[in-house]
Amino acid sequence: ISGILIASDAFAVSWKVQKEGKRRWVEMSLRVTERIDDGYVGIGWGAQVMNGAEIWFCEGMPNAEASSSCPAAAPSSDGGTQRRRAATAADPDRQKFSCCVTRGQHHVWSPCTGEEEEGYYPLDVVDSCVSPRASSVTVRVPVCPEVAGSNTKNCFRVPDAELEFIAAYGPSGVDRAHGFSRRTSGQVNLIRGAGTASDGDDSAQAGLFALHGAVMMMCWLILVPSAVYIIRYMKSKPWRRAAHFALVGVAGSLMLSLAIAAVVSVEGTSFGTTDAGAPASEHKKAGLSLCFLVGCQLISGEIRRTRAIGRRVKHRVIERAVFRFHQLTGVALVGVAWWNCYTGLIQIGPYEDDVVELTFAS
Repeated sequence: ISGILIASDAFAVSWKVQKEGKRRWVEMSLRVTERIDDGYVGIGWGAQVMNGAEIWFCEGMPNAEASSSCPAAAPSSDGGTQRRRAATAADPDRQKFSCCVTRGQHHVWSPCTGEEEEGYYPLDVVDSCVSPRASSVTVRVPVCPEVAGSNTKNCFRVPDAELEFIAAYGPSGVDRAHGFSRRTSGQVNLIRGAGTASDGDDSAQAGLFALHGAVMMMCWLILVPSAVYIIRYMKSKPWRRAAHFALVGVAGSLMLSLAIAAVVSVEGTSFGTTDAGAPASEHKKAGLSLCFLVGCQLISGEIRRTRAIGRRVKHRVIERAVFRFHQLTGVALVGVAWWNCYTGLIQIGPYEDDVVELTFAS
């Protein structure tokens, strides 16, 4: 196979399978239409999510010298590419990226796999480029021998079957998880030269996440603050308790139902994981914590409303403690919720419905 290319307006991934004598190599190129100095690019094998995938992770080197332009998406043999490769081979310090193999986690940069650890193999950076409008990196890895019983250490296993992948990047100056528009995923068969992109799976989730985010922001930026303001500063109004209960009840029911829907639907997508042992995102952890705090608030609020403790205990110490708990937990709840709205917007990121083009050359 001379080349496989999966490309969109902002992202391109290409592969070449080469053979030199009895040895085989996979050469992979990633090209994005943004500048990456201190950012990253990477591709995960074995899954369409980062969790549990085998990641080829390349981190940008901030002090690298920028070029005026970078090559096209497909693996190229033009004079500029050859000169860059020769210069990189002669002087490794000219590399724009530092690459290694690692194990994927949910929006977490895992440490590189050590040479003595299982799953290690070298990623040789043969070409790299950073320009004002694009960045690219090409790595070369050895393929494990096809002969049964051969040594399969320090090499990449290429099955003669569909291999799922996910590719993503983070540009310079953006210290956050990538969103919809900065990733692509699909399946390729490196031996047969076939591949498909499956960005449609993510776009199908976009509507749910947009609804989830819009309703959560309405709850935590409008309904809950309104309920707090009414009960705290409108004590002369006879309807303030009823309004407080109604607003909190609507916000709580919406939050719990949409939180459950998001947790269920997110598993198996680029936001979640099919690996039960993989860590959850910070947004998911905070969201589940919010569900617990909301439950505590509802219970303590109901105790205050019915005065269940005051009727059974003559001393008002416990009742005051419940009031103080309800008050302080409410402040913490709103603070954590506002922070989680921010992390949710970052995690979703902008979504662009790019037209995906697949081309194969053999």
